[in-house]
Amino acid sequence: MSSKALKIIGMVAGGTALAAAIAFLLGFAVQALWNWLMPELFGLPQITYWQAWGLLVLGHLLLGGGPRFNHHHEAKDGFHKKLKEKFSGCGGQEPVGTPSV
Repeated sequence: MSSKALKIIGMVAGGTALAAAIAFLLGFAVQALWNWLMPELFGLPQITYWQAWGLLVLGHLLLGGGPRFNHHHEAKDGFHKKLKEKFSGCGGQEPVGTPSV
């Protein structure tokens, strides 16, 4: 294998390990905060690590997480193209704030 391929494999492995470590630590952070605040403030029971991790995943999904299929750039380019065509006969000036396409 070339050194470039090994470097890419190392970066992927390192990124995966970093993501796993962050997920692991976030679970403990949510558990610690919940068990510190919620029983005292609202009389709720303490939770386990896996329940905290489940709350973290649920919160991510409910508050804008989940798979994203971003076609925003294509739609934005089409919008600006239509604007430019619409205003092309207005003395040669483009509308304010419209980047050239």
